[in-house]
Amino acid sequence: MSTTEEEMRTIAIQYASGAVVPMVVKAAIELDLFQLDRLLRLLTAHSILSCSLREGGDERCYALSEKLLYKE
Repeated sequence: MSTTEEEMRTIAIQYASGAVVPMVVKAAIELDLFQLDRLLRLLTAHSILSCSLREGGDERCYALSEKLLYKE
């Protein structure tokens, strides 16, 4: 396993073992807060989500970051 993969694995384990992030994401989904751009930007800043711009650069596309998608 490369250093980058080890670092990502370590970070993924830290997020997975923490109770706060999963509860916040679950609550945000249930409350339909992901329509709030400021919240999405905050989650992106903390590497919980990733963000890319669609063609034309006028629309953002958010997804779970690789750190949260890691599965053993």
